[in-house]
Amino acid sequence: MPIEFECPECQNRLRVPDGSEGQTALCPKCSLQFTVPDQSDSATSSNPPSPGDDANSNPFATSPPSSSGTNPYAAPTASTEIPADGPQASLTNSSISFDQVLSETWAGFTENLGAFLLLGLIIVGLYVGTSIITVPISLAAQASGDVTVAVILEIVSAILSQVFGAFIAAVGFRYTLDVLSGSRSPFDRAFKVFPFVLRVLGANIVVGLLVFASILLIALPAIPVFFFGRNNEVLMIATFAVIGVVVFAMYIFVFTRLCLPVLFIIDRGEGVIESVSSSFTYTKGNALTIFLSMLVIGLAGSVVALVTCGLGLIAVIPVMLTALAIIYRLTTGQPPRISRAGAASDQ
Repeated sequence: MPIEFECPECQNRLRVPDGSEGQTALCPKCSLQFTVPDQSDSATSSNPPSPGDDANSNPFATSPPSSSGTNPYAAPTASTEIPADGPQASLTNSSISFDQVLSETWAGFTENLGAFLLLGLIIVGLYVGTSIITVPISLAAQASGDVTVAVILEIVSAILSQVFGAFIAAVGFRYTLDVLSGSRSPFDRAFKVFPFVLRVLGANIVVGLLVFASILLIALPAIPVFFFGRNNEVLMIATFAVIGVVVFAMYIFVFTRLCLPVLFIIDRGEGVIESVSSSFTYTKGNALTIFLSMLVIGLAGSVVALVTCGLGLIAVIPVMLTALAIIYRLTTGQPPRISRAGAASDQ
C-alpha cells in the first residue's frame, strides 16, 4: 500500500511506493530533502476527497501509477520529474536516430522559445558574473612578482571557475529538464541545485581524468620512437599522425559515452561514479548518433554565434542544453518532451 504524507517544510502532499520507508526524497515544491516516514507515522485522511479538490488533496482518490514512466517520488499532481535518492522508475537503454535527436531538439526549443531565450540570458549573465570574479584574480596573479603568490592565485581562480561552471551547468540542465517535462514554472527549482554542485564538479573531474589517462596510454608507444627514431623524419611524422588520429577518436568516444553524467545527477540524484557509469551504459550503441547530432548542432551554433557577434549565444546555449537533455531522455527510454498543453491537461 503506498505511503502518503506531507512535506515537513511546505506541507505539500506526497505519495511514494510501499517499502520506501527510510529512503531520502526531494519535495518537488520546496526542494527539501527528508527521510520517507514509516506507514504508521504518515498521516492519512479518512474521507478521500473528490477528484476536483485542490493540489493538497488525498492522493488515494485514485490508485497510484505504475513505475513504467513516472517518478514514484512525484507529488500526486506533479507533472515534472524530480531527483531523489532511492528507488525510482527503471530506465531502459534505447536506440536513437540522428533525425529524431534533431527534430525533437528543434521542436522542444521552438515550442518553449521564450523560456529558453530567458535561460540563455541567465546563463550568459552567470558566465559574465563568473568572469568578473575570476579574471581580476588571474590578472593579479600575472602582476604579482612572487611566484608562490601567482601560483596560489591561479589555482584559486581555476577552482572558482570550475565550481561556478558546475553550478551553471546544474542550473541550466535543471531548468531545461523541467521545461521539457512541461513545467510552467521552471524557475521554482532552477537555482535550488546546490546539493548537486559538488557531485557535478566531481563528475567533471572524473571524466577529465579518464580523458587524460586515455591520452597518456595512447601516447606511451610514441616515447620509444621519440628517443630512438628522432632522426627518421618520416617515422616521426607517421607516428604522430597515427597518435593524433587515435587521440581524436578517443576524444569522440569519451565525449559521446560520457556526456550525460550531469543529467543523471540532476534528474536522478545519482552520485559521481554512478552517474559516470550510467552515462557510459545508456549511451551504448548510440555513440555515432550522439557525435553527429552534437557536431551538426555545434557547427550550426558556431555559425550563428559568429554571424551575430556573440549575441546568438543566448539561443545557442539553450539549444545545446536541450539537445543533451533530449539525448538523455531518449537513450534512457523516457519521452523526449512533454508539451505544456499536455502537462496542463494531466493536472
